[in-house]
Amino acid sequence: MLKRQSVQAKAMSALDEKTNELLLRSEQNTALQSKMVAKLYSGNSVNIETMEQSCQTIDKGIETKSIQDEIRQKRQDEPRRLEVLKQDFCYIP
Repeated sequence: MLKRQSVQAKAMSALDEKTNELLLRSEQNTALQSKMVAKLYSGNSVNIETMEQSCQTIDKGIETKSIQDEIRQKRQDEPRRLEVLKQDFCYIP
């Protein structure tokens, strides 16, 4: 009977130890999650870095448009320049 009580006492002690250990882990996880939630709620939904990158992308698109405009203008000027070259080349005094 004493041996059974001793085994039961050790088992209860081990159970108490595990329960305390799990409680401490649970408290630590809760604290960590609270910190993470606080960080998420305190920040903006859009990072400033994302906005900067978007602006840079738009600027590059605007640069592309000016390049396309220059190319279009050159294409319009080329026939005239070609005509001048043809006249100069074919002109025999």
